[in-house]
Amino acid sequence: MKSKDANVAFHGRPVRRTAGRPTDIDGEETRRQILDVAVVKFSQYGLKGTTLRDIAASADVTAGTIHHHFPTKEELYVSSFQYSIEQLYTGFHKIMREQPDLHSRLFLFLDHITDSTTRNDIRQRMVLRAWVDRAHIETELKIPPVVGETLHEIVSHAVQAGELRAEDTPVFLATFRSIVWGIAVLQLNTHTDARMAIDGLRLLVDGSLASWAKQP
Repeated sequence: MKSKDANVAFHGRPVRRTAGRPTDIDGEETRRQILDVAVVKFSQYGLKGTTLRDIAASADVTAGTIHHHFPTKEELYVSSFQYSIEQLYTGFHKIMREQPDLHSRLFLFLDHITDSTTRNDIRQRMVLRAWVDRAHIETELKIPPVVGETLHEIVSHAVQAGELRAEDTPVFLATFRSIVWGIAVLQLNTHTDARMAIDGLRLLVDGSLASWAKQP
């Protein structure tokens, strides 16, 4: 059974319906329109369960228009994976500078990726689906530069502010990635579990969830 969301773009309104082929076949707007629909379809049905015909129908473009931007379904799939990550991190990058410290930025990011009102939950699902499907595709799933740029800015500010030692940066990044992936997996089940995990992590970091006696 198809979700109603499959025909809705990420900006929160239905994909604009037009008669026949789009006027601006080469335009960036058309490309984004295809990607917005492809992310929803691929996240729901995977690479094998999604057809270009389905995507074309929901995006209201011709199959030829899709092939013009993405010569193969696999290329569209990989582009959808990268597009999802770019949207997640670009949105966060814009707002993280308003946060005063590392603690605030960490939890802002977790709140950001689980925010269903921005449709980030679907983008997360697309990213996880791609990692599951990667054994069946030949193209490498390259991580967009915005990820490294964002993480570098986070740790650089933390080191400069004395919140993080430079030598601890690799450990922090490994821990941060593990937390993000764990929250994303939880969100595939129920949003409540993911929200509870974030709240619990916040309490744990603050020292109010559990305490351990220091060894002499």
